[in-house]
Amino acid sequence: PSKFGAALRAVRSGLRPGGAVLLRDYGAGDGACARMEAGREAKRLDASAPWLVRQDGTRAYFFSVEALRELFEREGFETLECAYAHRTTANRATGATLSRTFVTARFRRPASDALDAEFSAL
Repeated sequence: PSKFGAALRAVRSGLRPGGAVLLRDYGAGDGACARMEAGREAKRLDASAPWLVRQDGTRAYFFSVEALRELFEREGFETLECAYAHRTTANRATGATLSRTFVTARFRRPASDALDAEFSAL
């Protein structure tokens, strides 16, 4: 989470003016998050952050729409769309179901912004 800003600045610098970023990732309240928290397969390193470390060492971050929008807008993107998408997945063999929550978003680098001025001055 501490490197999200730097990552978004790198993405923004690689986009041409008017270019878009499409994103779909885990959303806050996802069933996988609840399942991991209930079991012993994951641990939360920071009680205030919505991310978990799985048993194999991989990390999962569960975004809220508001936090994702704030991250992108702070780095100069325009929000075109940012909403939760809810799905239910089912295991047909066992009959088990899991409610999934994703964040689906579209952000755009403004058609003309300060970054253009920096490049044209070089």
